[in-house]
Amino acid sequence: PREPDGVVRIGYLGSVNPLNTRALGRFLAAFGECGGEVVVAGGAGRDLMPRPGLRVLGPVGDADELYAAVDLVVNPHEGGTGLKIKTVEALSRGRPVIGTAEAFAGLPAEAVFHAARDAAEVAALAQRFVADVDFRAEVAQASAALSRRYAAEVEAARAALARPGALALAAAPARLLLVTDVPFWRESLGNHARIVALAAAAATQMDVDLFY
Repeated sequence: PREPDGVVRIGYLGSVNPLNTRALGRFLAAFGECGGEVVVAGGAGRDLMPRPGLRVLGPVGDADELYAAVDLVVNPHEGGTGLKIKTVEALSRGRPVIGTAEAFAGLPAEAVFHAARDAAEVAALAQRFVADVDFRAEVAQASAALSRRYAAEVEAARAALARPGALALAAAPARLLLVTDVPFWRESLGNHARIVALAAAAATQMDVDLFY
């Protein structure tokens, strides 16, 4: 944990893209001024003006510059798919994290503050983090446990790939078996054409076996 100095600091790190700036803007609007300080790093803060309770770092040479300066990291991401590096990186640095369900996609999250509905709910949870010492401890413990669970999942996947033959199997081209009782080669009906088109499209991406 960061050495206490009487101010609870909440960090956000993100690039300047519409998904980031929209979610960050919605978070800041809902968070308001509740005694904590929000520290924004990266291009996402390009159009923000510093004010009481908001510090804008801009691009940082090392993400740890942000993580070392804050007590909590938020990821109010709304929409999008896939694992969010903002979330994983903060957890790996030992920072408590609060975010939306999308921010924790692909992670074995269990706590409600790791599955907020939107940026506004993330802001409400962050306000509670500022005001409630016991809640801070709860978020820290749950975030650490989540980080350990995810690390175990990654290690299990690494161990599986390390088994003899597993890596070769994973690297092998995908293979599709297409089974049909339709004489597709006649190409006189719609279902004939559809099977021909499917086989041709699949053959550009994988090995195809066609059984009639």
